[in-house]
Amino acid sequence: MPIKKSRLMEAFQFKASFLYPFFYFVDDAMRVIKAGGFYLNYQRIQNFEEMVVPGIHILPNKVSLARVGKKNYFVIKWNP
Repeated sequence: MPIKKSRLMEAFQFKASFLYPFFYFVDDAMRVIKAGGFYLNYQRIQNFEEMVVPGIHILPNKVSLARVGKKNYFVIKWNP
């Protein structure tokens, strides 16, 4: 069953809104992610298509730690 266009757009908008605090342009985000410079909870994210999984990327206390490059750390607080 093919993915509906609206679902694909929703997924892209979520990714773009999720990456906005870390990157100003989608091209920069894709370049850094493909180069291996983006981490969630100390796990390298190298695939732009990978979705955020609650059991893996979101800790039980609804917090994630993101790192961009070597020195830029961000704490993400997820709404319940």
